[in-house]
Amino acid sequence: MAERTWFGNHGVVKFALKGETPAVVSLAKDLEVTATGEYEELYALGSTIRQDVAIHTKKATVKFKIMKFDPSNCDLWMMLDPDHTTGDYEMASTSKVQMYDVEVYLDRTSSAGDNVKLTITDVYFENLPFSVNETEWIGLELDGVGAGLKLSNEAYTP
Repeated sequence: MAERTWFGNHGVVKFALKGETPAVVSLAKDLEVTATGEYEELYALGSTIRQDVAIHTKKATVKFKIMKFDPSNCDLWMMLDPDHTTGDYEMASTSKVQMYDVEVYLDRTSSAGDNVKLTITDVYFENLPFSVNETEWIGLELDGVGAGLKLSNEAYTP
């Protein structure tokens, strides 16, 4: 793959309950994926220079807004009750957490090797915020924490 530029309006976000096939989010914006961890530096007697560095508590955070969704059939509502089957979605008194998988393509290129794909697995979302402001589109701002992050250059498949 040759060096190239990337433009944010060409990307695609796919989203699903863990273990299911991710489907394209029809309108997503303001995407951010960050790999983080906590670093520990080792200093020893007899030297003021750092001797080693270790990392622990690795995770991947993912943020994006869903700007178009079907309120009667939205996997996101499952965070209220991971065991929901039918009817209204209601916050359940369970400690079980609904997990999701998120796939991000930086382009819609269907040629192998011409894309960057980020796969964030085992994602949980702590909040389900509805922000309603006058004269603005209403979106669902998702801010999640994933256990895994994979970067590849797989071709986008609709």
